[in-house]
Amino acid sequence: GMYLFCAVPAGATFLAFTFLNSAAFDFVLLTTSESVEAIEPDWVEHTECLGGAYEAYLIDDVLRSVSGVSSVGTISQAQAIKYAQNRGKGFQLFDWEMHKDVGNLHFFKYGNTDSQGVCGYGTNNYQKVTGLTNALGIRDTVSYYKEKGGSNPQAEGAYRDGVNYQSVNVLGYENFQGNKAEWLQYVTVNKTAADGRWFITMPDGTERVVQGITVYNADIYPTHMVWGRYMDLIAAKEGGSTSSHWFDRFYVGTGLSRVVYRSYYYANAFGGVSYAFANYDSSITNAYIGVRLAFRGIIRWAGSVAAFKAINQAD
Repeated sequence: GMYLFCAVPAGATFLAFTFLNSAAFDFVLLTTSESVEAIEPDWVEHTECLGGAYEAYLIDDVLRSVSGVSSVGTISQAQAIKYAQNRGKGFQLFDWEMHKDVGNLHFFKYGNTDSQGVCGYGTNNYQKVTGLTNALGIRDTVSYYKEKGGSNPQAEGAYRDGVNYQSVNVLGYENFQGNKAEWLQYVTVNKTAADGRWFITMPDGTERVVQGITVYNADIYPTHMVWGRYMDLIAAKEGGSTSSHWFDRFYVGTGLSRVVYRSYYYANAFGGVSYAFANYDSSITNAYIGVRLAFRGIIRWAGSVAAFKAINQAD
């Protein structure tokens, strides 16, 4: 659901609450409590999963997450899903739940919705090889502005301790913003009508529907996100910019069954962790759109690095 917080004027005795009778609301809950539990009495668990540290590489019709290669582009979302499944049971593309949860974790870590101003903008190059940030491990890069100071917070690059790594690291994910855009799985917009509704398939196979903004075929800069119980980074109201509010751009077309790509493929100021574009169908390809491999299923932890390296894909 969508939250609305407002102050009650002193001495107020009545409250008038109105909304369109066409709104896709299940119910309206009013509370004067300051506790979030009054609205959401339980919690949504993020079940454990794995996301590729690098943007995916395609070889022999199988997606892999490896260092020192050029990540795949010119691949449709439908093709990418098949290539991920070829890797084995449980393999898939990065999905909506992963996308918005990593974005939110970044916001919580830094207390800042300008992820590019924090971790860097990357470069205007979607053909960089993977692994440029290997020396950092899971440490984040920082922006030129944070590293060097100066008057241009939107300068290209991604820095750490005086080194320009070119590629951005966000919570250990290389190029999580910039380099290539990335198709997402398990999310469709305008599934049956051009109504701005987002259909999101959860890890347990159930589907939930979220009403997003209904401004179409336009560059939207959100001032408000739907957020709600699942903390969805879906635009609810426009009026922001690349230097305020959520900083990133949002775009929804009017076509039916639109798939979503996240991130952006250049060092533009609107392409941070909450950027989302929903105007293509699942057959579209572009050299600057790739994917990130992911896994949902039973995860077993290797006892050592040597044990991990000894694992066979067939195991």
